[in-house]
Amino acid sequence: MTKALSATSEALGKALDALPFVRPDVPTGAEAEFQGLVDKCMVEKGLDEARATEEVSKTAAGKAAYRRMVAEQRAN
Repeated sequence: MTKALSATSEALGKALDALPFVRPDVPTGAEAEFQGLVDKCMVEKGLDEARATEEVSKTAAGKAAYRRMVAEQRAN
């Protein structure tokens, strides 16, 4: 029972940490989408963040997410 409660508590803590109202430094919207693409590239290709960002910026999905991110930032 203790293990189950501990695991549940840990999972809930991680979920709360990811919420923007709890952690304002966590990106949302198109910024989160772009960062997700970068993170995925880092894991799949074993690249550092700068190189992964460069790679993602060359893809159609990366370009689209970047355009939306810039538009969202300008709107704020």
